[in-house]
This record gives sequence, C-alpha cells and structure tokens, in this order.
Amino acid sequence: MKNPLCSSLLLALFVSSLSEGAVIDAFSGISQIAATGDPLVSPTSSISNNPGSFEDRRFTIESGGGRMETTLGASGLNYSFVTEMAPSGNRLGYITYDASSADPINLMGNGESILRLEFSDLVIPREIWLQINIWSGNGNYTQVRLPEGERAEAHIDIPFSQFAGVDFSEIDQIRISGGRFSSGTSFVLKSITTVPEPMTLGLAALGGLGFLRRRR
Repeated sequence: MKNPLCSSLLLALFVSSLSEGAVIDAFSGISQIAATGDPLVSPTSSISNNPGSFEDRRFTIESGGGRMETTLGASGLNYSFVTEMAPSGNRLGYITYDASSADPINLMGNGESILRLEFSDLVIPREIWLQINIWSGNGNYTQVRLPEGERAEAHIDIPFSQFAGVDFSEIDQIRISGGRFSSGTSFVLKSITTVPEPMTLGLAALGGLGFLRRRR
C-alpha cells in the first residue's frame, strides 16, 4: 500500500516544479531587428504584438555599431559587435531593449520573486555590464555583469528586492541596456522571465507536509 504522506509530498514537489513565471520576452519569430555601421544612424525597431507579457518592445543600436537579429522561427536575441561595424570615432558597441505596456503587468502573480536573464553562445572578450531599469510609476535600476570568457550557457537571477520601491504587481516598462562592448563580443539573450525562488518552492512542499501531519 502506498504511503499517502510520501505520495502527497511528491505531488507537492512535482506541482511546485511545474510553476512557471511570466515570459517577458523569448524573441521568437523576428528576422533582422537592427544593424548599423553608419556613425549618423541609431536604428530603432518597434515591434508590437509581443508574444510575451508586454505589448510593445523596442530595440536600439546606438551609433557605436553592432547587430541584433534573430533566426526566423527560432528564439533568442542574437547580438554581435565587430570593430568594422563601428564608426571610426567610436569603436565600442551599445544596445538598448525596451518592453512596455499601457496596462501594467503583474510579474508576481504566481509567487515569482526573481527576474531571470537566460543566455547562450557567449563570447565575451572583456567583461560587460548590463543595466536593468524597471518602472511601476516609480522606477529603479540595478546592474549585472557578464564575465569575460566563452560559455555555452549562462543565466543571471536578479531578486525583485534589488529594485527598492518598485511594485512588481504593476510594471509599466522594463529596459535592458549595455555598452562599451569590445570587438568580438557576441551572445544570445534567449529569454527574459520571472521565476519563484527555489527555496520558496521547497517551503511550499514542506508546508503541505506539515498540514498532512496535523491531519493524521
């Protein structure tokens, strides 16, 4: 006979493991977004009907040059920068990604408490910093680092608590920007999501265990 206590605990852990956060963007179904080698041009692409949480998104490459694109039918925002793309006066890459919505988005509706950036195919000749700005009426920002080196996969988890004064149940806009990329820098930003803390999932399962014990 199965132990109902163990079965219920396993079920609680299984259900917790299925918890998924909001998908802010997975960058699917876009061909070329923006590219420049012209010192007088900062190309911007505005794309509505985002399949993620926010209805509008905008991609900008500053006059430092570079290229952002996705492979049609695949997912992930491909960024690359080489010196030859940049104007002679500025041989560094700069990019900006904006997601916004007229109706505020709840990014913690399922207990999420972490903003996650998923990367792949990273070639970082010299460490780079990305700035994350988030607005809910009031705004705040933090900075994260992509270390030097080549890696097949990487992710950065940013606790909501790092954005003091921001209400993650009513988010208007998210911006990710970075600059001073060295020649040869490339990476794929696979997705931007929100997820629960792993400890929170474990505690939820243990809470169910305590409840079952009390009923015995």
